[in-house]
Amino acid sequence: LGTEALLLGMALFLGISSGLVFFICKQHGAGPGEAVESDTATAKASLSESLRSVWSSGYLRAIAALICASSFVVTVTGWQFLAITAQAFPEKNAMAAFLGDVSFYTGLFSILGQVFLTAWFLRRFGIGSALLVLPVVVLAGSSGLLVWGTLAAAVLLKASDQVVRYSVDKSATELLYLPLPMSVKFRAKSFIDTVSLRMGDGLAGLTVLLFAGYLHWTAQQLSWVVLVLVAAWGVAVWVARRLYVETLREGIREHRLDAERTTAAVLDRSTADIFAARLSAEDTKEILYALSLLQMGRQTTMHPALRGLLTHPAPEVK
Repeated sequence: LGTEALLLGMALFLGISSGLVFFICKQHGAGPGEAVESDTATAKASLSESLRSVWSSGYLRAIAALICASSFVVTVTGWQFLAITAQAFPEKNAMAAFLGDVSFYTGLFSILGQVFLTAWFLRRFGIGSALLVLPVVVLAGSSGLLVWGTLAAAVLLKASDQVVRYSVDKSATELLYLPLPMSVKFRAKSFIDTVSLRMGDGLAGLTVLLFAGYLHWTAQQLSWVVLVLVAAWGVAVWVARRLYVETLREGIREHRLDAERTTAAVLDRSTADIFAARLSAEDTKEILYALSLLQMGRQTTMHPALRGLLTHPAPEVK
């Protein structure tokens, strides 16, 4: 049918999305035009408020830096993949078919990784190790691309990045928001997931423009830049992991974490251990609070610290 026929499929799914938006608005009793307030002053106030929230917190700045660095690196490697693919498939339809194959299989393995690997990895190794998986994978893939510069090396870099990003890395990144109060979380997350994420994309575009456009570096040579960026990404992961533990402990001390309002598909190893450490408190209320936090992770196996509570003198704890 030709590459242009893909536009018809895009139009179909955009039409389905529009219908879903209308249905959602109708379910909430508002017309499509009334669903979101479009007042410019309100939007500006919301943006500035979110910016202040992120800037005033060292932990939120660390998350923003992590997201920006991640987007920066992945956008550059994505350009490398497309540039090398364009050289290997000069014919338009052949290139489109090849990209479709890569997207299909990476999507399939991403789903399998999310279902069978993510929860196990987080419970076994913790959030710090989970956040480091993607930088390490990109580091290995970029090193391979720098050495060989082949289409196979580019595909391996792209595929491994996509599979890890939408399985282990995505879940670990979402867990970073766990220690935050819900009001702060939504305000900060909306800013980080838009401004910080797109800032990384923009910086990547400028980087490609400078090195590939003006300095005439090849896609293979651009891996030198990626290796430097991955090092900065690793530093951002280390800082975010350290501040995550501090913020989580502070939230527990102040009882800021609400198990009824906190959504966590799985608790990673380090988070579960921090919660479990509160089970040795002398105050019964503190123990019950820690139990409620452990419960929100919906663990399939019992934490070792729970066994000692079977002989606790307080009936409500037992």
